[in-house]
Amino acid sequence: MKLLKVGLVGTRFGAYWAQRDVLGGSGKNYVEIAAVCSLDLESAKQCAEKIGCSRYVTDMEELLQDPSIDAIALFTPPAGRAALIERCINAGKAVMTTKPFEDDSAEALRVLTLARSKNSIVHINSPSPVPGDDLAVIFDWQKKYDLGKPLSAYWENYTRYYDKADGRWLDSPELCPFAPIFRIGIYGINDLIRFFGKFDHIDGTQSRLFTGRPTPDHASILMRFQNGGIAMIHSSFCIGDGRPYPSHMILHFERGTVRRTFWHDEGTVDYRNSIFSSVKLELNCISANEFHSETMSIPPERRSGGYLWKEFYDAVTQKHPLPNEVDPETVAEGIRAIEQLKELQHSFPC
Repeated sequence: MKLLKVGLVGTRFGAYWAQRDVLGGSGKNYVEIAAVCSLDLESAKQCAEKIGCSRYVTDMEELLQDPSIDAIALFTPPAGRAALIERCINAGKAVMTTKPFEDDSAEALRVLTLARSKNSIVHINSPSPVPGDDLAVIFDWQKKYDLGKPLSAYWENYTRYYDKADGRWLDSPELCPFAPIFRIGIYGINDLIRFFGKFDHIDGTQSRLFTGRPTPDHASILMRFQNGGIAMIHSSFCIGDGRPYPSHMILHFERGTVRRTFWHDEGTVDYRNSIFSSVKLELNCISANEFHSETMSIPPERRSGGYLWKEFYDAVTQKHPLPNEVDPETVAEGIRAIEQLKELQHSFPC
């Protein structure tokens, strides 16, 4: 199988992503990084050396004009990312990017609608183009057992960071509102929107406990959805219990409950670099007046929030978006939540 040639743009998180998800993950079966781009030449060079890539540039246009580059892996900060994606679309390049997709819901909706009109491929890890296998199983259970509509949920994700201020967008309350929610709680927002649909109210609180950044490191939000459902999302950079980024979820339907737990590999010494071995799902429900219980395990590369490399490869090589791909409105709805949190955060100065 011929690997896709990818140009990596953005070297801060991009270098970490390349090592974890391509060189050390399932991405290596589908893509190879052919070039690295950063506005800072030394940063581009260091990133290229770190991931074993011989080509590095300072102008993304060089990659966009190169016919040998199939796709752009875009890991710039979220603000203004839609404009960069538009350039990629107009150059005929597919895009793999990361959450948060943008910080402007209107811009996100505009560029994704443009991509759809041109059959361009733009994939994100959250919300992924199609549900990760864990969410897909839950949707199947919902239908199989007639669970009814979702009523309430609790979602949490945490780790322990020792961040220091470095002048990046992560230090800005305007660019990174409700920081733990924007940075890792966005997974929960996107997961729950897939089940509940649009929200009509959001509230929350935040605090700053240990971080060296001026933005908070501990936050919770409460969302009310148009279907009447209610969900709480808690995200923190303060909790170091040896289970990084657990993304636990309890999801209550009318006639059943699903619990999702993330497990990390045993024996990992450095918890900040550990990976999750699988996702554990448990269903308890009443269907046709009988009690049913099921469990399921999902491998780490297929979980919600992961980069779906096979789907990306298939879409790019077939030159067409996937059937039933996530719609632009769903992506924009998660960003709309962040926009409302940006206004709300002024009530909780850190």
